[in-house]
Amino acid sequence: MKILLVEDDETTREGMVDVIDLMLPDAEILTSGDPDTASQLIETFRQAIDIIIADGHLGKHRREGLLLLEQARKTGIANLIFFSGQSIDEDEKKPDIHYLQKGTDPVNLERLLQQISSTSGVKYQPPL
Repeated sequence: MKILLVEDDETTREGMVDVIDLMLPDAEILTSGDPDTASQLIETFRQAIDIIIADGHLGKHRREGLLLLEQARKTGIANLIFFSGQSIDEDEKKPDIHYLQKGTDPVNLERLLQQISSTSGVKYQPPL
């Protein structure tokens, strides 16, 4: 499984990598700190990326992560997670994007990965 994690805060990005690595030790995790690099990774690996987790607020632009996920969806990547410390209004949510609040219990990420696994071809192996 290949996961792209897009988070501009290095500490948060490293922490998320550690959590995902515990949950999915066999996953390959690509990381990016900005939307431009993330777009390049999506273009290069779009056939291989199973899940994208993107921070909602990347750099100076609010909702840049959501725009990135919408672009990724157009390339055929179906498992998209919007990860933000800011709330998002229900009317702004897209039905085919999963939403996860920053600072939430890692169990919520685990449940979301299980949900994605049950509705797609992505294989999730819970930690022992």
